[in-house]
Amino acid sequence: MKNIIVALVVCCVLAFSASCGKKVDPAVANIIKRGRLIAGVKEDVQGFAKLNASTGEYEGIETELAKLIAGAIFGDPAKIEFVPVTDKKRSTYLDNGDVDIIIATYTITDERKKQWNFSQSYYTDAVGLLARKDSGLKSIDDFDGKNIGVSINTTTQAAIVAALDEKGKSAGFTQFATYADMRNALLGGKIDACSSDRSILRSYLTEEIVLLDDRFAPQDYGIASRLEDKALAAYIDNLLSTWKSDGTLGKLVLRFGLDAQL
Repeated sequence: MKNIIVALVVCCVLAFSASCGKKVDPAVANIIKRGRLIAGVKEDVQGFAKLNASTGEYEGIETELAKLIAGAIFGDPAKIEFVPVTDKKRSTYLDNGDVDIIIATYTITDERKKQWNFSQSYYTDAVGLLARKDSGLKSIDDFDGKNIGVSINTTTQAAIVAALDEKGKSAGFTQFATYADMRNALLGGKIDACSSDRSILRSYLTEEIVLLDDRFAPQDYGIASRLEDKALAAYIDNLLSTWKSDGTLGKLVLRFGLDAQL
């Protein structure tokens, strides 16, 4: 019976591609032949994708969406493999074929869409600022001449530069490979503040660090796939449309407390 279900899923996915008048994408058939969907996710962003050290399980809206996609393809959400990725290397995993999709607080931009497929947005965040409580920094107005930590290969620095330009101010930037390194640099006084999406920054709050009220440049998160995997991208986008309309996505946002993030 399971083989029959899988065969039906294959037919449905391929039929969807054919109905769009496009060549069938081999990525879809390859995923089913492999027997699992491989998703690149983060492992340190509370509410989105965080590895629970006690259970060894990933928790968050992004890992749940990946399971739902696997469930739609195979009829079994457990047919999923998670690969931890960072901002610096998430696109490399896609390009090398190590993962089928990236769902890792990945902001949709016109430039990125030239290199990879992106689904419609499943969540909108904003860029924020993290500072030490004893720093005296209260808002972007206080950041002229300061040194701000940002993650490599993100849209954050451009957003902060634009916000400072509007006020006739400027700042220096230090790039970090991981959020943990950036937070440690902040705690050690090597930088004056950290900047990233507010949802990410919330994961690194301590008694010594405060998230400022400033919000810049709305960030729409999408699910990325290789540019040549058109049918897979279309299939995922169709699923997201369904989950938005039937309330599935909204329930996940509430489940992980993301309705209050902005």
